[in-house]
Amino acid sequence: MRILKEWWDKGMEEVVLIGGDFNARSGEGGGKIEMEEEREERRSKDKTVNGDGRRLLEELREMGLEILNGGIKGDEEGEYTYIG
Repeated sequence: MRILKEWWDKGMEEVVLIGGDFNARSGEGGGKIEMEEEREERRSKDKTVNGDGRRLLEELREMGLEILNGGIKGDEEGEYTYIG
């Protein structure tokens, strides 16, 4: 996340999609950004939030980014992204 934050702080304004294994369980947090007084909550079958998840959610909030799974067409229920 540190590298992502440094990159973001440089003022990048392109459309960005970031993927990776952050070992972060974010529950239903990180949903769509508030726009015009509308807020749509993100859904997730995994309701757990761990420490890495809290840190990820805070960083995303600060950067104005959102988690896509559980909030886009085709994944309305927020399927598990890892089963182990």
